[in-house]
Amino acid sequence: MRAYLRTSEGWTEFDTLTDAEEFTERYITIGKKVTIGNKVRLGNNVTLGNYVTLGNGVRLGNGVTLRDKVTLGDNVTLGDMVTLGDNVTLGDASTFLRNPLQIIGSRHLFNEYDNAGNIKIGCHVKHIDWWLENYQKVGEGEHYTKAEIEEYRLYLSLAKALMNREVE
Repeated sequence: MRAYLRTSEGWTEFDTLTDAEEFTERYITIGKKVTIGNKVRLGNNVTLGNYVTLGNGVRLGNGVTLRDKVTLGDNVTLGDMVTLGDNVTLGDASTFLRNPLQIIGSRHLFNEYDNAGNIKIGCHVKHIDWWLENYQKVGEGEHYTKAEIEEYRLYLSLAKALMNREVE
């Protein structure tokens, strides 16, 4: 398995199984049962929590923190100082140069799934526009209360507003 670390000369390749001292020198902390795919690039001061999975070609900037049970698909890029909370999943080829929206709701985790406008609520991943049209039906099907359905409608409205702001 090969991985890369950012140095003053750019990205430097190293063997994660034999060059563990690189982690110490670059302040990289890796939790228990972490899975790292091929050609992963790690910046300095990166923290990977327990049970983190990084797909092939993942790039993490300096100061990135991934808490427990985070899963990043192949070719995901996170810019400097991005933090992801517990149980967050980002789909393949997602790029976030800022912290993606993630909210621990009263029933399920709500997070931006990728940079294509998809939102993950619990185990459902759908485009923001689909969610805005169908949130009530899904909430009722999942036995949400009226107050919980309204709570998640507000989260969807916030996500849409943030996505629209980035386009401007």
